[in-house]
Amino acid sequence: MDRIDKYLNSIYRGASDSSKETEDLKQEMRNHLMQTVKELQENGVTEEESVKIAIERFGEVFQIRNELNHVLSFQKLFASKIRVSSLILLALSVLLLVTAFILNQGYIKRISTMNPQIELIETKLINEGIASVDIYLKEIFKDDKNNQLTYVALKELPPNFDSSKNNEPFSGEIKYSYPKKIESESYNNRSGHEVTVNNTKYLLETGVKTSANTDYSGFYLGLAILIFMICWVLWIIWSIINVYRYGRLNTKWCILLILTGIIGYFIFSIVVNPNNVKNNRKIKIIYIALFFLIVVLSVVFYFLHEPYRLKRLYQLIF
Repeated sequence: MDRIDKYLNSIYRGASDSSKETEDLKQEMRNHLMQTVKELQENGVTEEESVKIAIERFGEVFQIRNELNHVLSFQKLFASKIRVSSLILLALSVLLLVTAFILNQGYIKRISTMNPQIELIETKLINEGIASVDIYLKEIFKDDKNNQLTYVALKELPPNFDSSKNNEPFSGEIKYSYPKKIESESYNNRSGHEVTVNNTKYLLETGVKTSANTDYSGFYLGLAILIFMICWVLWIIWSIINVYRYGRLNTKWCILLILTGIIGYFIFSIVVNPNNVKNNRKIKIIYIALFFLIVVLSVVFYFLHEPYRLKRLYQLIF
């Protein structure tokens, strides 16, 4: 009926949404009005009067329009906030990932500096004696930036000393140390191993800076993964809301979206409305961001899975 159609068009003329859900609501309202008109006509009311009564019962145009806009605006705003939040979390997870990468590089650099220092001390001790070790230590301790040691101590062990049966890992009488006065806090981070020089057993004990053998990259990497998982959940919610607004949400699409997140929504967009992907700028931005994230994660995984690759890349650049 023309009057009902005009009435509904007047309600939806100012609607802030044109999705499939809106069309379904409009059709549902039309069916309701038509049913009311039919019931009134069956009771002897004329068609014109039936339409008038049905519309009056349904409500004022202005009031219905406001309520409709309120519902649709809330849905759009909620979906928009989820999208913005997910993109912020995505950026944060990438930032944490880069931080983890940088920290891991610093750790590798410190370890690659510290280990050769300890090996050279042992070599000099065995081949050249304590005097040579003392000269070398004075030199490396001058360069605080590259030096990763806090002290070096040489402890003489008893001739029958057996490290496998001795419960004290740092036993022995100190024969040499550099610096001469060792700060007590330096003992908190130390290691030692047995060295034989001229048939005499020594414990070569080295204190290292806390930063030298501490790698915080794992914490930041774990945090990045956690935030990305939250981001992925938000993408799933956003995708489900949008599919629902298209009026196409069913078990099949729901399972696909839960398993694949925004990738599933991309598949949905191509299957249901290919032009939507071409024309919607926001969707393009999200897909581009997702693509770059997958590329970054793949590269990071490639290098972190085999640390030597990271070391080679670092040497190539620097």
